[in-house]
Amino acid sequence: MNNGTVIYFMQDVKSGFPRLFENKYKGIILTTLAAVLFGITPMLASFSYSMGGTPETVTFFRNVFAIPALLLTLCLKKIPLSLPWAVLRSIALLGIIGGGITILLLYMSYPYIGIGTATTLHFLYPVFVCLICRIFFKERLGRQKMIVLLIAGAGILFFLDIKEITHITGLVIAGISGLTFAIYMVGMEKKKIVELNSLVITLYLAISVSVFMLLYNIPTGKIVLLLPLKAYFYMFILANLASFLAILLLQLGIKYLGASTASIFCLFEPVTSLICGGFFLKEAITIEKIIGCILISSAVILLATDKSNNSLCKIYESTD
Repeated sequence: MNNGTVIYFMQDVKSGFPRLFENKYKGIILTTLAAVLFGITPMLASFSYSMGGTPETVTFFRNVFAIPALLLTLCLKKIPLSLPWAVLRSIALLGIIGGGITILLLYMSYPYIGIGTATTLHFLYPVFVCLICRIFFKERLGRQKMIVLLIAGAGILFFLDIKEITHITGLVIAGISGLTFAIYMVGMEKKKIVELNSLVITLYLAISVSVFMLLYNIPTGKIVLLLPLKAYFYMFILANLASFLAILLLQLGIKYLGASTASIFCLFEPVTSLICGGFFLKEAITIEKIIGCILISSAVILLATDKSNNSLCKIYESTD
Protein backbone atom coordinates (compact mmCIF):
# COMPACT_ATOMS: atom_id res chain seq x y z
CA MET A 1 0.00 0.00 0.00
CA ASN A 2 1.09 3.61 -0.54
CA ASN A 3 3.52 5.24 1.94
CA GLY A 4 4.16 1.96 3.72
CA THR A 5 0.72 1.95 5.36
CA VAL A 6 -0.25 -1.38 6.87
CA ILE A 7 -3.86 -1.93 7.95
CA TYR A 8 -4.48 -4.76 10.37
CA PHE A 9 -7.89 -6.14 9.40
CA MET A 10 -9.94 -8.29 11.79
CA GLN A 11 -10.27 -11.02 9.21
CA ASP A 12 -6.53 -11.47 8.77
CA VAL A 13 -6.03 -14.22 11.33
CA LYS A 14 -2.40 -14.84 10.37
CA SER A 15 -1.01 -11.36 10.91
CA GLY A 16 -3.57 -8.68 11.72
CA PHE A 17 -5.64 -10.50 14.33
CA PRO A 18 -2.82 -11.15 16.81
CA ARG A 19 -1.32 -7.66 16.39
CA LEU A 20 -4.69 -5.95 16.78
CA PHE A 21 -5.61 -7.75 19.97
CA GLU A 22 -2.09 -7.44 21.36
CA ASN A 23 -2.45 -3.65 21.07
CA LYS A 24 -5.99 -3.76 22.44
CA TYR A 25 -4.98 -5.52 25.65
CA LYS A 26 -1.89 -3.35 26.01
CA GLY A 27 -4.18 -0.34 25.83
CA ILE A 28 -6.62 -1.80 28.35
CA ILE A 29 -3.88 -2.57 30.88
CA LEU A 30 -2.11 0.78 30.46
CA THR A 31 -5.32 2.85 30.68
CA THR A 32 -6.60 0.91 33.69
CA LEU A 33 -3.27 1.39 35.50
CA ALA A 34 -3.45 5.13 34.71
CA ALA A 35 -6.99 5.27 36.14
CA VAL A 36 -5.90 3.46 39.32
CA LEU A 37 -2.99 5.87 39.81
CA PHE A 38 -5.26 8.87 39.21
CA GLY A 39 -7.68 7.35 41.71
CA ILE A 40 -5.01 7.37 44.43
CA THR A 41 -4.26 11.08 43.96
CA PRO A 42 -7.25 12.52 45.90
CA MET A 43 -6.06 10.67 49.00
CA LEU A 44 -2.53 12.10 48.68
CA ALA A 45 -3.93 15.55 47.88
CA SER A 46 -6.12 15.46 50.99
CA PHE A 47 -3.00 14.90 53.14
CA SER A 48 -1.49 18.09 51.67
CA TYR A 49 -4.74 20.01 52.18
CA SER A 50 -4.73 19.07 55.86
CA MET A 51 -1.29 20.74 56.20
CA GLY A 52 -2.32 24.05 54.65
CA GLY A 53 -2.08 23.33 50.94
CA THR A 54 -4.73 24.60 48.55
CA PRO A 55 -6.03 22.80 45.43
CA GLU A 56 -4.12 25.32 43.32
CA THR A 57 -0.94 24.59 45.31
CA VAL A 58 -1.27 20.85 44.72
CA THR A 59 -2.04 21.35 41.01
CA PHE A 60 1.07 23.53 40.62
CA PHE A 61 3.51 21.32 42.52
CA ARG A 62 2.22 18.04 41.12
CA ASN A 63 3.42 19.31 37.74
CA VAL A 64 6.59 21.12 38.84
CA PHE A 65 7.87 18.11 40.80
CA ALA A 66 7.34 15.83 37.80
CA ILE A 67 9.62 17.90 35.54
CA PRO A 68 13.03 16.86 37.03
CA ALA A 69 12.16 13.15 36.89
CA LEU A 70 11.04 13.50 33.28
CA LEU A 71 14.16 15.45 32.26
CA LEU A 72 16.43 12.91 33.97
CA THR A 73 14.68 10.01 32.23
CA LEU A 74 14.89 11.71 28.84
CA CYS A 75 18.60 12.50 29.33
CA LEU A 76 19.42 8.94 30.39
CA LYS A 77 17.56 7.58 27.37
CA LYS A 78 19.18 10.26 25.16
CA ILE A 79 15.80 11.23 23.72
CA PRO A 80 15.84 14.62 21.91
CA LEU A 81 13.49 17.27 23.27
CA SER A 82 13.03 19.29 20.10
CA LEU A 83 9.59 19.39 18.53
CA PRO A 84 8.10 21.59 15.77
CA TRP A 85 6.60 24.84 17.06
CA ALA A 86 3.11 23.88 15.85
CA VAL A 87 3.27 20.64 17.85
CA LEU A 88 4.55 22.42 20.97
CA ARG A 89 1.69 24.91 20.68
CA SER A 90 -0.87 22.08 20.47
CA ILE A 91 0.65 20.29 23.47
CA ALA A 92 0.69 23.51 25.49
CA LEU A 93 -2.94 24.27 24.64
CA LEU A 94 -4.11 20.74 25.49
CA GLY A 95 -2.06 20.77 28.69
CA ILE A 96 -3.66 24.02 29.82
CA ILE A 97 -7.13 22.71 28.95
CA GLY A 98 -6.72 19.23 30.45
CA GLY A 99 -4.40 19.86 33.38
CA GLY A 100 -5.13 23.50 34.20
CA ILE A 101 -8.62 24.71 33.26
CA THR A 102 -10.25 21.33 33.97
CA ILE A 103 -8.86 21.17 37.52
CA LEU A 104 -9.69 24.81 38.27
CA LEU A 105 -13.28 24.40 37.08
CA LEU A 106 -13.67 21.27 39.19
CA TYR A 107 -12.34 23.07 42.27
CA MET A 108 -14.58 26.10 41.57
CA SER A 109 -17.67 23.85 41.62
CA TYR A 110 -16.95 22.43 45.11
CA PRO A 111 -18.43 25.34 47.16
CA TYR A 112 -21.69 25.09 45.22
CA ILE A 113 -22.45 21.36 45.13
CA GLY A 114 -19.84 19.56 47.25
CA ILE A 115 -16.79 17.53 46.30
CA GLY A 116 -18.57 14.19 45.84
CA THR A 117 -21.27 15.49 43.50
CA ALA A 118 -18.86 17.68 41.52
CA THR A 119 -16.45 14.78 40.98
CA THR A 120 -19.34 12.55 39.92
CA LEU A 121 -20.48 15.03 37.27
CA HIS A 122 -16.88 15.48 36.09
CA PHE A 123 -16.63 11.72 35.53
CA LEU A 124 -19.37 11.87 32.93
CA TYR A 125 -16.58 12.98 30.54
CA PRO A 126 -16.59 9.64 28.63
CA VAL A 127 -20.04 10.63 27.38
CA PHE A 128 -18.62 13.93 26.12
CA VAL A 129 -15.66 12.13 24.51
CA CYS A 130 -17.97 9.81 22.58
CA LEU A 131 -20.27 12.68 21.57
CA ILE A 132 -17.33 14.77 20.31
CA CYS A 133 -15.96 11.80 18.35
CA ARG A 134 -19.40 11.12 16.87
CA ILE A 135 -20.44 14.71 16.04
CA PHE A 136 -17.15 16.23 14.90
CA PHE A 137 -15.21 13.20 13.64
CA LYS A 138 -18.11 10.97 12.47
CA GLU A 139 -16.87 7.98 14.49
CA ARG A 140 -19.25 5.05 14.71
CA LEU A 141 -19.71 4.10 18.33
CA GLY A 142 -21.53 0.82 17.69
CA ARG A 143 -24.38 -0.66 19.71
CA GLN A 144 -22.06 -2.49 22.09
CA LYS A 145 -20.19 0.66 23.07
CA MET A 146 -23.45 2.59 23.49
CA ILE A 147 -24.70 -0.08 25.91
CA VAL A 148 -21.38 0.03 27.78
CA LEU A 149 -21.58 3.83 27.97
CA LEU A 150 -25.13 3.72 29.36
CA ILE A 151 -24.18 1.15 32.01
CA ALA A 152 -21.06 3.11 33.00
CA GLY A 153 -23.04 6.38 33.09
CA ALA A 154 -25.65 4.78 35.34
CA GLY A 155 -22.85 3.52 37.58
CA ILE A 156 -21.37 7.02 37.90
CA LEU A 157 -24.79 8.46 38.79
CA PHE A 158 -24.96 6.07 41.76
CA PHE A 159 -22.06 8.10 43.21
CA LEU A 160 -24.20 11.24 43.00
CA ASP A 161 -25.30 12.76 46.34
CA ILE A 162 -28.49 14.74 45.69
CA LYS A 163 -28.27 16.37 49.13
CA GLU A 164 -25.07 18.18 48.12
CA ILE A 165 -26.70 19.96 45.18
CA THR A 166 -27.52 23.50 46.30
CA HIS A 167 -26.92 25.64 43.20
CA ILE A 168 -27.30 25.18 39.46
CA THR A 169 -24.02 27.08 38.91
CA GLY A 170 -22.06 24.23 40.48
CA LEU A 171 -23.74 21.69 38.21
CA VAL A 172 -22.81 23.72 35.13
CA ILE A 173 -19.20 24.32 36.20
CA ALA A 174 -18.61 20.66 37.13
CA GLY A 175 -20.18 19.56 33.84
CA ILE A 176 -17.92 21.92 31.89
CA SER A 177 -14.88 20.46 33.69
CA GLY A 178 -15.87 17.08 32.24
CA LEU A 179 -16.23 18.65 28.80
CA THR A 180 -12.80 20.30 28.91
CA PHE A 181 -11.15 17.02 29.94
CA ALA A 182 -12.98 15.30 27.08
CA ILE A 183 -11.58 17.92 24.68
CA TYR A 184 -8.10 17.16 26.04
CA MET A 185 -8.47 13.40 25.47
CA VAL A 186 -9.89 13.76 21.96
CA GLY A 187 -7.27 16.39 21.07
CA MET A 188 -4.43 14.09 22.14
CA GLU A 189 -5.69 11.47 19.68
CA LYS A 190 -6.93 13.56 16.78
CA LYS A 191 -3.93 15.90 16.74
CA LYS A 192 -1.80 12.71 16.60
CA ILE A 193 0.16 13.90 19.62
CA VAL A 194 -0.02 10.41 21.16
CA GLU A 195 2.04 9.15 18.21
CA LEU A 196 5.05 11.18 19.42
CA ASN A 197 7.40 10.10 22.21
CA SER A 198 5.26 9.82 25.34
CA LEU A 199 7.95 11.02 27.73
CA VAL A 200 8.55 14.20 25.69
CA ILE A 201 4.81 14.90 25.55
CA THR A 202 4.47 14.38 29.32
CA LEU A 203 7.34 16.79 29.98
CA TYR A 204 5.83 19.58 27.89
CA LEU A 205 2.39 18.98 29.39
CA ALA A 206 3.84 19.38 32.90
CA ILE A 207 5.71 22.55 31.90
CA SER A 208 2.57 24.01 30.27
CA VAL A 209 0.40 23.45 33.35
CA SER A 210 3.12 24.79 35.69
CA VAL A 211 3.42 28.03 33.70
CA PHE A 212 -0.37 28.36 33.46
CA MET A 213 -0.76 27.94 37.24
CA LEU A 214 1.95 30.56 37.90
CA LEU A 215 0.13 33.04 35.65
CA TYR A 216 -3.16 32.16 37.36
CA ASN A 217 -1.53 32.80 40.74
CA ILE A 218 -0.57 36.40 39.86
CA PRO A 219 -4.11 37.82 40.29
CA THR A 220 -5.40 35.17 42.73
CA GLY A 221 -2.48 34.38 45.09
CA LYS A 222 -3.89 30.89 45.70
CA ILE A 223 -0.57 29.00 45.57
CA VAL A 224 0.87 28.51 49.08
CA LEU A 225 4.66 28.18 49.16
CA LEU A 226 5.33 27.87 52.91
CA LEU A 227 4.22 24.38 53.89
CA PRO A 228 5.56 21.63 56.17
CA LEU A 229 8.16 19.34 54.61
CA LYS A 230 5.74 16.43 54.86
CA ALA A 231 3.24 18.25 52.62
CA TYR A 232 5.93 18.65 49.94
CA PHE A 233 6.74 14.95 50.28
CA TYR A 234 3.11 14.01 49.57
CA MET A 235 2.99 16.39 46.60
CA PHE A 236 6.26 14.92 45.27
CA ILE A 237 4.78 11.40 45.40
CA LEU A 238 1.57 12.73 43.85
CA ALA A 239 3.52 14.41 41.04
CA ASN A 240 5.43 11.31 40.07
CA LEU A 241 2.36 9.06 40.27
CA ALA A 242 -0.09 11.39 38.49
CA SER A 243 1.74 13.95 36.36
CA PHE A 244 4.53 11.55 35.36
CA LEU A 245 3.50 7.90 35.38
CA ALA A 246 -0.31 8.14 35.07
CA ILE A 247 -0.23 10.76 32.29
CA LEU A 248 2.36 8.66 30.45
CA LEU A 249 0.21 5.52 30.73
CA LEU A 250 -2.94 7.39 29.67
CA GLN A 251 -1.26 8.71 26.51
CA LEU A 252 -0.21 5.18 25.56
CA GLY A 253 -3.71 3.93 26.33
CA ILE A 254 -5.24 6.54 24.01
CA LYS A 255 -2.69 5.60 21.36
CA TYR A 256 -3.71 1.92 21.41
CA LEU A 257 -7.46 2.25 22.07
CA GLY A 258 -8.55 5.65 20.81
CA ALA A 259 -9.98 8.43 23.00
CA SER A 260 -13.56 7.17 23.30
CA THR A 261 -12.63 3.64 24.41
CA ALA A 262 -9.81 4.81 26.71
CA SER A 263 -12.16 7.27 28.43
CA ILE A 264 -14.46 4.43 29.50
CA PHE A 265 -11.61 2.43 31.01
CA CYS A 266 -10.64 5.60 32.91
CA LEU A 267 -13.81 5.10 34.96
CA PHE A 268 -11.79 2.81 37.22
CA GLU A 269 -10.54 6.07 38.74
CA PRO A 270 -13.59 6.85 40.93
CA VAL A 271 -13.75 3.17 41.94
CA THR A 272 -10.12 3.36 43.12
CA SER A 273 -10.81 6.68 44.90
CA LEU A 274 -13.75 5.11 46.72
CA ILE A 275 -11.66 2.13 47.88
CA CYS A 276 -8.76 4.35 49.00
CA GLY A 277 -11.13 6.73 50.76
CA GLY A 278 -12.77 3.85 52.62
CA PHE A 279 -9.56 2.13 53.69
CA PHE A 280 -7.22 5.08 54.37
CA LEU A 281 -9.48 8.07 55.05
CA LYS A 282 -12.30 6.16 56.78
CA GLU A 283 -14.89 7.59 54.37
CA ALA A 284 -18.32 5.97 54.26
CA ILE A 285 -18.86 3.37 51.53
CA THR A 286 -22.61 3.31 50.89
CA ILE A 287 -24.66 0.63 49.16
CA GLU A 288 -25.30 3.09 46.32
CA LYS A 289 -21.58 3.51 45.71
CA ILE A 290 -21.05 -0.25 45.80
CA ILE A 291 -23.76 -0.64 43.13
CA GLY A 292 -22.04 2.10 41.12
CA CYS A 293 -18.72 0.25 41.35
CA ILE A 294 -20.35 -2.99 40.19
CA LEU A 295 -22.00 -1.27 37.21
CA ILE A 296 -18.77 0.48 36.17
CA SER A 297 -16.75 -2.72 36.52
CA SER A 298 -19.36 -4.64 34.51
CA ALA A 299 -19.30 -2.02 31.74
CA VAL A 300 -15.52 -2.07 31.56
CA ILE A 301 -15.39 -5.89 31.46
CA LEU A 302 -18.04 -5.89 28.73
CA LEU A 303 -16.00 -3.44 26.68
CA ALA A 304 -12.77 -5.38 27.24
CA THR A 305 -14.34 -8.60 25.94
CA ASP A 306 -16.02 -6.94 22.95
CA LYS A 307 -14.28 -8.27 19.84
CA SER A 308 -16.37 -6.20 17.45
CA ASN A 309 -15.22 -2.81 18.70
CA ASN A 310 -14.30 -0.83 15.60
CA SER A 311 -12.49 1.85 17.57
CA LEU A 312 -9.78 -0.65 18.45
CA CYS A 313 -8.90 -1.24 14.78
CA LYS A 314 -6.07 1.22 14.46
CA ILE A 315 -4.13 2.11 11.32
CA TYR A 316 -0.36 2.05 11.68
CA GLU A 317 1.71 4.03 9.23
CA SER A 318 5.38 3.48 8.40
CA THR A 319 7.52 6.57 7.91
CA ASP A 320 10.09 4.72 5.84
